[in-house]
Amino acid sequence: MMTVRRTVSFLLANGHHNAALYPVARIFLEAELVRERLDAERADAAVLMQLTVGSLMDKQTAKDFTKRIGEMTGNGR
Repeated sequence: MMTVRRTVSFLLANGHHNAALYPVARIFLEAELVRERLDAERADAAVLMQLTVGSLMDKQTAKDFTKRIGEMTGNGR
């Protein structure tokens, strides 16, 4: 029972305001989608941090960092 409750709490914390009303199968499906999204955001943050640090030491990495930020903000088109 606590697994379901924790998962509902996780969904509530991530914008699923009606998660307590979801059928059990949907709770776990939605939680997996949220986890995938959060993992992708963390991976993007890690790459940016790596590029940030690398850009201090290498001109090409600095260019790659600037390009990546441009892509993320829509200025890299």
